Amino acid sequence: PPQLMTAPPPAPRKKNKERSEYQPCCPALWVKGKVFKRTNVLGDARLRGLLEDTAGEPPAKVMKVLCEAQYHVTRKEITNFRERKVQQAMVAPEVDPAEV
Repeated sequence: PPQLMTAPPPAPRKKNKERSEYQPCCPALWVKGKVFKRTNVLGDARLRGLLEDTAGEPPAKVMKVLCEAQYHVTRKEITNFRERKVQQAMVAPEVDPAEV
């Protein structure tokens, strides 16, 4: 009988917590979700300014800037914050109640 070709087994996937974007700048000082709580961002003009100034920068560079300012985060937190901001900026199209 012809031999069947078998694909090599998939490479083991890293658990999310092991991936580099989930690693905080300063593990000893990092508190998950603390910096990007909506109340913290709204109530902290310095943090808002840093986030606005670095809006076009890659997450690794933003993480470095925030770390130097004593805001300890992960690159994933920065990415998630930006994605939420984009989602909030998208306004649902107005629907005429008569069409519903």
